[in-house]
Amino acid sequence: QGGGKAGEDAKPAEGKDESEQAQDMEVVQAVPESEDEDEDEEEEEEDLPEIKKAKYNLHAVVSHLGRASESGHYVSDVRDPDTGHWLRFNDSRLVTAGYTRKTLLEYWKTNAYMLVYCHSECYRGS
Repeated sequence: QGGGKAGEDAKPAEGKDESEQAQDMEVVQAVPESEDEDEDEEEEEEDLPEIKKAKYNLHAVVSHLGRASESGHYVSDVRDPDTGHWLRFNDSRLVTAGYTRKTLLEYWKTNAYMLVYCHSECYRGS
């Protein structure tokens, strides 16, 4: 491989055992040595799918209701892909949720939540 790698001429670090020295060498050797390696990385990036063009639909929101993390209650709001209506799963009850964008934004300002997205190609409601 010509030219010698960074770290080949380095002396063993004092106070480190052989495995620690080997780990240090691996890190040093992982750094690209030439422009050819940079070009290989660019070619690999070109082979990646266009993530920017992927479209997702908000499918569900899991929310924590309550004032403290030690107590409270979780509910799940799930969008029906066939009708587009939001349904709230609250323990054994299921209700249609009449949300507007404004009420959701106000609600999410004060409650913890997790959003669940579904890729548009897999989503029946698209």
